This record gives sequence, C-alpha cells and structure tokens, in this order.
Amino acid sequence: MRILVFIFSVLISFSTIAQNVGQKSDTLLNYTDIQGQKQGKWVKKYENEKKAYEGYFVNDKPVGLFKRWYKNGQQKAIMIYDHDTVRARLFWDDGKQMSEGKYVNQLKDSLWKYYGVDGKIVAEEWYKLGKLHGKSCIFYRDSSLVQELEWKDSLKDGIWKQYYPNKQLKLEAVYKDGKRDGYMKVYYPNGQVKMEGPYYSDFKHGDWYYYTDQGGLDLKIKYRYGIPEPNEKSEKRIEDLLKDVDKDKYLEPTIENFFTPNRR
Repeated sequence: MRILVFIFSVLISFSTIAQNVGQKSDTLLNYTDIQGQKQGKWVKKYENEKKAYEGYFVNDKPVGLFKRWYKNGQQKAIMIYDHDTVRARLFWDDGKQMSEGKYVNQLKDSLWKYYGVDGKIVAEEWYKLGKLHGKSCIFYRDSSLVQELEWKDSLKDGIWKQYYPNKQLKLEAVYKDGKRDGYMKVYYPNGQVKMEGPYYSDFKHGDWYYYTDQGGLDLKIKYRYGIPEPNEKSEKRIEDLLKDVDKDKYLEPTIENFFTPNRR
C-alpha cells in the first residue's frame, strides 16, 4: 500500500511539473517551483507566436541577459541583470536604438544616452539614484549642442547655456536651487549681445541692457523683482522688447521636443 501511495505521489509531482515546463534540448522552460517562483529559462510569446521575452530567473528575479521584443518581432530591450544593477539598451518599434543606460535598484543612475530614429544622439543625462544630477545635454542633428544644463538632485543648479545651429552661443545664465539667480546674457546669431542683466530668485532684478544687432545700446531698463520701473519715454519700447524676449523663447528644450511628432 505504501508503495502505491509513493508511486501515485511521484506521478502527481511529475504531472505538476509537466504543466509548468516545456522542454527543448534537455533545457527546462517556463518552470515555476512549488513556491510559485520562476526558475531557469523562460520564453513567453504573444498570441501571434512571436517572442515577447526570453531570459533566466532565479527565485523569481531576472539574472544575466534578458531580451524583450515588440509584437511585430522587432527588438524592444536588451537588459543585463547583475544583482541590483541593470544595464539596458532600449529600442524603437522599428528596431533602432532609442536609449541606453544603467538602473540601480530600478532607478536610473549614471550616464543615459538617447537617440533619434536616424541613430543620431539626441541627448545625454546624468542621474543619481533616479534624480538628475550633473550635466544634461541636448543636441542638434549634426551632434552639436542645443543646450547644456547642470542639475543637482533633480533641481537646475549651475550653468545653463543654449546655442544656435551655427554653434554660436545663444544664451548663458545661472540656476541656483531650481531658480535663475545671477547674471544672464542673450546673444544674436552674429555673436553680438542682445540683452543682459541680473536675475534674483527667478526675477529680473536690477539694471538690464538691450542692444541692437550691431552692438549699440538700445535701451536700459531697471527691474525690481521682475517689474520694470515706469519710464514714460521708453514705455512703448519696453512693451515691444518684452514681447520680443518673451520668457517662453528661452525655456529649456526637452528630449521630447526632439522625438515628436516624428521622434526627431
């Protein structure tokens, strides 16, 4: 009787494993242990039979090389797992590389690079455990700089520069704890200073100078916490200048600006 019970239990165990495991070249596939944790090599497929992912698990955690695909069969991601660190390469749905970088404890860390569908670099960002930390750069199609900006714990902190497509400096300013604070200069494409003056806690504060594209002084305006002091003589000119140098013209471009509507 005991022998029959033993044989029956073995058959039940084998049947359970068979339901969870595929076999190919003597390698167990898609195995889940009695604790419900994934072990060994796993291959999952979409309903169209194309691979969704392929990789190895130890105690339900991915280890080593792990690959993912889109439904159309194009590569989606290549990940290399090493304890709490993952090195990742991510791809567009046409198989071209989109970005590459490192995760630590599932947070972006160190240098990340982003690419357009033409393979050209779009941007670089430095992270520290999920927060922007260090210099970020955005690039034109010829890989020359659009902008460079320094960050600290995901707050803008340090030098901010923008450039024209001809590589001429467009503006230079300083951020402190997420706010513009310090002297700012904006340039014409020919290199002449267009306007300059100080910021204090994100407000224009103090004397600002506006110039023609030939370098001549056009106007001087004194600001107090972002508000120009009244000056009958120059009131209309101030209005024109404020329209011309509207704050939105000097916002930092983002990576998304270079991905839409056609990703680049």
